[in-house]
Amino acid sequence: MRIGKKVKEVTGKDLMTMDPNSMTIMRDFMQSSGTWYFKEDGDLNIAENPVIEEGCRIYKELMNSGVIKLTTGWGDMAAALNNGDVASIVSGCWIVPTITAQEDQSGLWEVTRMPRLNIEQGTNYGNRGGSNWLVLEHAKNSDIAADFLNEIYANDTEFYETILTEIGAIGAYIPAQSSEAYKEPVEYFSGEPIWANFAEWAKHVPPISVGVYSDEVDSTLVTQMANVLNDSTSIPDMLKTVEDLVKSQIQ
Repeated sequence: MRIGKKVKEVTGKDLMTMDPNSMTIMRDFMQSSGTWYFKEDGDLNIAENPVIEEGCRIYKELMNSGVIKLTTGWGDMAAALNNGDVASIVSGCWIVPTITAQEDQSGLWEVTRMPRLNIEQGTNYGNRGGSNWLVLEHAKNSDIAADFLNEIYANDTEFYETILTEIGAIGAYIPAQSSEAYKEPVEYFSGEPIWANFAEWAKHVPPISVGVYSDEVDSTLVTQMANVLNDSTSIPDMLKTVEDLVKSQIQ
């Protein structure tokens, strides 16, 4: 935020975008600090969670900093990047094609590790998004489906090179990360080997257990955070309310 204020003073541009209808940045805070809305046993982990409390404090400070451009949805966010309205973005590696779509900004962007929360377990390594392939055990031809996934997605390094270079997707298949595609310098980012950097940073992302009701918590937190932003309640009290409301929804 201190950097953002200097940038705003000199250029008139905001630091980054934020969507007031989303809690994506809270997920970044938690993932990079090795915690989540839920514990490994499935119990809620919201009230009195020091990471979420600090995340809420930072969220409020960001919203009041004067260096945030409020956007709604993907289109607004991408436009802010491509139009040069903001100076940075905290996101997953898959945002790279969206940035490089603006060819006249080549050489103006760099990639680095994400900021960390100033708490004991805070790190500069996070994960945004991700997907899984699943095969239903009792589905027809499940053995064939599993074999297909194994051959195509668990043994084909060329596939991972393709999705890396074309859409900026880093797969979880570790052998693929030794391929030459990861080592290639990327001209748009001043010749930096950004894919090799992403792969190295990914090794340090703290493991978490996400549970099955994260979206419900996000929605409740978005609603209740308004009471923190207008100073009608404290962060600890708000998080206790969120936990109680979510508990009533999922039981």
